[in-house]
This record gives sequence, C-alpha cells and structure tokens, in this order.
Amino acid sequence: MNNIVEGFKKLLDDENKDENDVQRYLEDNSELIPLPFLAGHQLHESAIISKLPIGNGYVSDFAYLTKCSDYWNLVLIEIEEPKKKTFLKDSEYIKFTAEFNNAYDQVLSWKAYLEEDNNTAELRKRVRKLMRDSPMANIPFYVKYVLIYGRKIEKQNSEKRIRMFNQKNTAEIHVMNFDSLISEYESKHPLPKMILSVWKENGFMIKKVPSKGIEMWLLAYLNSDYIKMDSKARENLIAQGYLIEKWEEGEFLTEDGKMDKLSMYNSLSGGLKKALLEDELKEAGKL
Repeated sequence: MNNIVEGFKKLLDDENKDENDVQRYLEDNSELIPLPFLAGHQLHESAIISKLPIGNGYVSDFAYLTKCSDYWNLVLIEIEEPKKKTFLKDSEYIKFTAEFNNAYDQVLSWKAYLEEDNNTAELRKRVRKLMRDSPMANIPFYVKYVLIYGRKIEKQNSEKRIRMFNQKNTAEIHVMNFDSLISEYESKHPLPKMILSVWKENGFMIKKVPSKGIEMWLLAYLNSDYIKMDSKARENLIAQGYLIEKWEEGEFLTEDGKMDKLSMYNSLSGGLKKALLEDELKEAGKL
C-alpha cells in the first residue's frame, strides 16, 4: 500500500486524532487535498491556502483559486473530526446527527455571510494579489464550498443514506467523506501542491513546497512585499535551482524561476517577447 494512503488511513482510524491532526497531515501530503469545482485552467499557481480568514471570525481550513477565461472560483474547504458520525443509529428512521447538521450549517453560515453586503468583494481583495493585477483579475468571481465529513462505512449497504448524503450537494456546495480523498488520490495520482498561509494584510507565506513537479510563477509577479518564505521552503526552492537570492534583491523571476527577467530581457535580440518584457520591466521601474 502507498505510504501516504497507509498513513492517512491510520490517522482516520485513530479516535485520539482530531481535525488539526488531519489538517497537518494534508499539508504534509498535499496530493490528498481534493479539488472540486476546478475550472478550465485547473489549480491556480498550484497553491492551496491554509487557514484563510473569510471575515466575521470565520476561517476556512483550506482554500484555492481556479479560473477559466470567463470567471474565477474561490473554493473554501471545511474539515471536521473523522470520528464524528454522519447518521444516527436508528433502525426505523434515517436521520443526520446534530454534529453533521452543525457542520453543514457552518458552511451555510459562510455562504450567507459572504452573500451579505459587499463581503464577497472584500474576500476577493484578500486574494487579489494571487490573481495578478491584470484584466483577468476583474472577471466574475464566485465562491464555492466543500465540506469533508465522516467515513464511507456509514453509507455502505444503505441506498437511502447514500441518497440523503448526496442530496446535500448543490451547485455551490460539495459534501464528501474522508475516504473519498483516498479514492480520488488512487484514481488520479495528483501532484503535490504548494501550501500558503496568510501574511500581512494581503500577502502570503510560502509554507511548504514540493521537492519537484511545481513551477513558482508567484515569483514572476509578486515581490517580497507580498510573499514571505518559510526557511525550509526557501532552502527547498534554492536546491531546485530557483534564483531566490535574485528575487530577494528585488528582481522578478521568469516563470520557470531559473532566470531573472532583466537578464532574460538583455539576452534577447528582439521580438515580441522582448517587447512584452520591456513593458513589464518599465512598469516595475527596472528599465
């Protein structure tokens, strides 16, 4: 059995573990983090945001951006303790537990809050730097919700329980159990993701970086005013050949992270790419 799956199953079966233990495990093994509501451009910047404040004291366990040419989705994920039960033990009537209803109501509370006044717009401002300051940052922006709750064993051999659980899914809310994370991982073999956390008013800390299989495009358009790095993440990126020292000196890196944009501009003899770089560097005050 895959070590990631084996470790996750052991964690889920341990009655002494809670949602914080699950959060840490998923951050360390980000391949397991599910990605419902993906748009055509897939996971934006290969990044998952840990503990994103929503407002009104609400905090999502995970969040991520995804877009197509017409809109953005910001997906907010709530995880609960794996040991919490989904259904009451009643042989005559099938009912959800109070704990499940409370968890689902928590997501509805997020949704209701963000739909009030201008709260969705305020949340958009919080993640806007990740969207780049370009016309693409101004296309429609929607919030979707994911609740990860319970174990599949509670639904096995009960068509009614399966139907009731599935009926909680809507166009904006996706409900899944923890075992679904394993089945999705085993069927799709997704790559690891970068883990960000919030930093300052509208900046982000690079908390964890996979040792391979990721492109650090953030460093092509955000400087140290908006991005900070955990020391281990910094060492990891340098080991992979990213010019972090150049970036720390104020240079924006190329999208593969292996050259600074000013050096690339000077290396080009002409053409559209050089013209585009010239405009970008002038706007940044580098030319």
